[in-house]
Amino acid sequence: MILKTRPSIPVLILMICVLAAGCGGRDDQATTADTPAAGEATGAAADTNSDFVPDWSARLTTNEEAKFEAYWPSGCAKIRSRTMPSKTDPDRIIAVDVVCNRNLSEENGCKVSVYFETPDGGMASPGHVTRSIARTVAKLGLEILEQTPIESHGMQGVAAFCRESEGRRLVWMEGYLDKGRILQTMAWGPDGRIYEDEEIVRFMRSVKFVE
Repeated sequence: MILKTRPSIPVLILMICVLAAGCGGRDDQATTADTPAAGEATGAAADTNSDFVPDWSARLTTNEEAKFEAYWPSGCAKIRSRTMPSKTDPDRIIAVDVVCNRNLSEENGCKVSVYFETPDGGMASPGHVTRSIARTVAKLGLEILEQTPIESHGMQGVAAFCRESEGRRLVWMEGYLDKGRILQTMAWGPDGRIYEDEEIVRFMRSVKFVE
């Protein structure tokens, strides 16, 4: 994992269109790329709760539907997984959201979202990654404090460090492109300790596709 700069508070607030090149243009990513309030899983399909494990310890898991693995931090006894089917083919999954509220508190948590294709069935491009993060920022009412290019497990992407405009939580997001798929990770907490929390750092560093 390569970070070009380290998160620091306070830092220069950047305009959202710096991150989202083409901001205000046509929305090319699936509408399911919108991320809800931290701690919620999105999508029209049923919340399966298939990953529920009465285990509060940190652990490595593999999500078979989204084809990724992640080392979830302690406090994630309940990991919610929700799939989103294609509008044209209900048998095909186009996106998966997996989210954990640490210790069942909405103040702290982490999330992985995977998008397999664009609405027209095509492969995603770098522009889709930045627009996906930009929509998340707008949806959650965040301010971008810092953004930087990033690399993880051979994937190129962008990291965004944000804070709530009308709240106290900080949000750490990363988005990557891999073989036409988007992998977006997110962690949030009430203060800058999310950047120093070894378990959160390990979570963010661990997420990768397994095939």
